[in-house]
Amino acid sequence: MGEIDHLRHQGYDLGDVGKMDGEAFEYSGLQLDRIKNEGQNLAVKTPWEEANQELNIYCKMIDRLIKRWTKKKCEAVMYRLEGRTLNEIGEMLNIDGSAVHYRLAQTDYEIVELIIQRYSDIIRKKAEMFGSDEDPGFR
Repeated sequence: MGEIDHLRHQGYDLGDVGKMDGEAFEYSGLQLDRIKNEGQNLAVKTPWEEANQELNIYCKMIDRLIKRWTKKKCEAVMYRLEGRTLNEIGEMLNIDGSAVHYRLAQTDYEIVELIIQRYSDIIRKKAEMFGSDEDPGFR
């Protein structure tokens, strides 16, 4: 998380990510290097060290959960996190709603939902503390 300098005023298109700059890009580069070295797939970096410490614990937890999931379980979790019902997911995956329930029951996806909510709360509170009027993009 961080600000992005779009560089539109310097003649670059917003879609030209290779020419963009700002905190978000600096943070992502550092985090990609770190997680690559640690064998992790998920990481968060914010301007707030206290938040980083807590959120990175959650990232490690989610990483461990996801590593146990099959592709089919990942699909079911993704659709569930998007707010779809078991029947809707079943229709999308061409399986019965009870089969969706069975897949989800093996994933502990509720833990991921709780972590996402906690992440949202942390970022929202930090943004309010530091006077940001911007919505961090969470519900």
